[in-house]
Amino acid sequence: MSQTLFVFLILTASVTLLVLLTAVILLAVKQASSRRVRALSRIEEHYGRIVSEFLVAEVSPPSTGRLPEGHFEGYRRFTATIVRGWKRNLAVHRKAFLSVLTSTAADVSGETSERIVFLAYELGFVDELSAKLKHRHWWVRAEAAMHLGQLRARGATAALAAALEDKHAGVRLQALRALLHVVGVEAFGSIFRSMRDLSQWEMMEISVSVREHGPAAVPYLLDGLEARDMTIVELCIELLAEVGFVDSVQRLRAMASSYPNITIRAKAVEALGRLGDARSEGLLIEYIGHPHPVLRLRALGAIRAIGSSAAVPAIRQRVRDGSIDEKVAAARALANAGEQGLASLHAMASGPEGLTRDVVVQVLEEVGEFDG
Repeated sequence: MSQTLFVFLILTASVTLLVLLTAVILLAVKQASSRRVRALSRIEEHYGRIVSEFLVAEVSPPSTGRLPEGHFEGYRRFTATIVRGWKRNLAVHRKAFLSVLTSTAADVSGETSERIVFLAYELGFVDELSAKLKHRHWWVRAEAAMHLGQLRARGATAALAAALEDKHAGVRLQALRALLHVVGVEAFGSIFRSMRDLSQWEMMEISVSVREHGPAAVPYLLDGLEARDMTIVELCIELLAEVGFVDSVQRLRAMASSYPNITIRAKAVEALGRLGDARSEGLLIEYIGHPHPVLRLRALGAIRAIGSSAAVPAIRQRVRDGSIDEKVAAARALANAGEQGLASLHAMASGPEGLTRDVVVQVLEEVGEFDG
């Protein structure tokens, strides 16, 4: 047998042995992991039954309106019993018990929820999770914020508010959700003061929560108009228009007139149209001829929403002289300006051929007014 063939066989055998050893090791790791998962599942089921019994157990009501210290003695006896079983595999048992608490907290309310919160504090989970908000790994911080929100731990409010400025977007989003869940509408104060450069997911969370709280969120939205971050200011304008808070018209008019950021001014103009308050009509008509094209376009959209016949002369001018986008927006505003606006469209539809006439005819067709 040649030396080359001998070396090749040795290498082949070595590789084969290495593959077999790797397969055996992976199988052993998988089996060990499966055993841990099954063990954790059994522990969670055990604690689930115990916690369920604790939550429905009768507790004598206090004789006065205040809760005396002795009222919690039964709760503490229960936690002491739980802790005695944690002498071995402490980390596994705490992990399982926390999982039971967080999953149960989502399904209970009132006095039952208060028992869950008591257990979370008494067993040190709130302090432990609050400390994890400073962990070096972002996913640990995000999970901690999520669990604090699930547990409704008001004692962690300051730590969660600080997490709103975390460098990782995932942590900020979980802290935002947790604060809204724990504190409710009051969380908007911290959110609008602390957060910067809102992501689409963060905007969505805030928007959904504002809709849930309704008018109670309005004072915080008004405060948000003073925020340093433009994404927050823009979102607050959008949400004020969405909830239909007409008392904000004066503030929005001032922002549309003099705010230093043109994007915010345009957003304020759009919101004035959505609110449909007649006090804005004069400003919007003035902005139809504004030097900045974005403000002109937004003013035309706002006037269309309001339906102003007084704006017809200014709108008609933009149909003739504006860009293609302005021509379309202006023609649609005329179509919503009553008989005078429709009469202007029909007159222009009879004019010479060209882009203006094409736009006018298109809009008349859209509203079912084109007679050919």
